[in-house]
Amino acid sequence: MGDEIEIKLATTEAERHQAYHLRYQVFTREFGDERYADHVNEEFRDEDDGEQSHLVIGEINSNVICTARVTVLRDYKFLAADHFKFGVLAKYLGRDQFEIENTLARYDRLALMPSWRGKGIARKIYEGVEKTAFNNNCKIIVANPLVENDKARLVLSRQGFSDYPVVGTYKGTTCQCMYKVLEMRALAKNSNVKNLCK
Repeated sequence: MGDEIEIKLATTEAERHQAYHLRYQVFTREFGDERYADHVNEEFRDEDDGEQSHLVIGEINSNVICTARVTVLRDYKFLAADHFKFGVLAKYLGRDQFEIENTLARYDRLALMPSWRGKGIARKIYEGVEKTAFNNNCKIIVANPLVENDKARLVLSRQGFSDYPVVGTYKGTTCQCMYKVLEMRALAKNSNVKNLCK
């Protein structure tokens, strides 16, 4: 890669629009997902997109080439929150459900331009996701890839996620709930992550 990628939070409306447009290109045009497609503006956004959500973006020369969303449960009960069955996760991890719900972030809506796939960009955007969760005092990140999306589940596994015993249905899709407990000391010391998403 000759160009340097910058991982950061989308802070302007223009950056958010680029992220939603990239999602549209990937989710709607490439994968045929029409659920949240806005064909007029060529954006893919849902009810969980708003001030309460953090959009992590990867930019090269001011062009968004990848994006992911981070939602902190304590600040906003995202629509699929009940699908995750946090009581099951708390019991599975041997923790209090209140603690889980107050230190948890959801990672979703990862979209990456096809021409940049296979170049380590997903790993870099995930570092931004972890840093965003860390900056919001979260200790656990959850994700809910479609059961049939083996590629997404493999990427999450490589990022340190594990399945927990919940497979649920949300808006007609069947998802596998996955989680990762963040290594807070490692994040605080990791110089590669330190300057991301401030």
